[in-house]
Amino acid sequence: MDRPTVFISYAHKDATEWVSHWAISLSAYADVFWDKRLQAGPFWDLLVQEISSREYFVFVMTPCSLLDDGWCRRELRIAEEHNCKIIPVRIFDQHCDKELEDKYTFADFIKDEEHGFQRLTYLILGESKWSWEYLYQHSDFEDVLIHLERGDFPGSVAKTTADIMIVDQLWPRIEQRLRDKYPEGLFFITARTPEGVLSQFPTLVQQLARFTDPASISMIHGAQQVVEEYVTSIRTVKDSENLLTGKAAAKAIEDGKLFLLREAAIRLDASEVLLVQRYILLETVERVRELIVLFSRWSRYLY
Repeated sequence: MDRPTVFISYAHKDATEWVSHWAISLSAYADVFWDKRLQAGPFWDLLVQEISSREYFVFVMTPCSLLDDGWCRRELRIAEEHNCKIIPVRIFDQHCDKELEDKYTFADFIKDEEHGFQRLTYLILGESKWSWEYLYQHSDFEDVLIHLERGDFPGSVAKTTADIMIVDQLWPRIEQRLRDKYPEGLFFITARTPEGVLSQFPTLVQQLARFTDPASISMIHGAQQVVEEYVTSIRTVKDSENLLTGKAAAKAIEDGKLFLLREAAIRLDASEVLLVQRYILLETVERVRELIVLFSRWSRYLY
């Protein structure tokens, strides 16, 4: 099935940042023309050709784009002449065009940008999409960290991603190593959250005090630092604060990976190093992809 074709008209002076963020997400679902390197002047014939060949014309309303004698107004007239389906987009509260909004169905990004994007994709695709849904296609661990750092994931997904590293990857390996070393000597409580994992460390240190095992205590302190830093950084952060949750989760995941690699290197366990580099990181990415699909379906149902 052919993807919808879209031309985004915007003023470089006051909308480049907005377009560079949202056009990338929209490009996951449609064929989008928005090249910021093109200026209207000497490229006018090319712009006319692009506009006339596109099914949809997205007009980003800003102070500069709404100028009567501006290039964006000229592009709008070309789109109207070629019967493009025009979608005005509001990104500033005080800068809109009542005539355009009365004439065409618009997408409003002012109060809630994600819902604005959902509205835009619904008008183009016939179904709403979240701006981050396409990220499930990524299968590289470093890509996941980059998107977390940029706040591209919803806060809930970011937090759950960090939980996966701490609860499902880091903690079970610590527990298993200690069980192998002391089959009858240590008591564990099942931990299902990072906070639960954190509560285990003081008890383990107390239990290990009766053994001469500085290596295990050092391992516990190292893991405790990773988990405590994450729990402290995320404690007061709301799920809606995608950038803060993403940065905290990315650091926890990276720190967890480095901790596991360091412990494997200390024990000279080459197979464990390979396990971390391949299986554990791959499993984390797969779990993130599943999370994105599930969360997008759930969120779309609520919307």
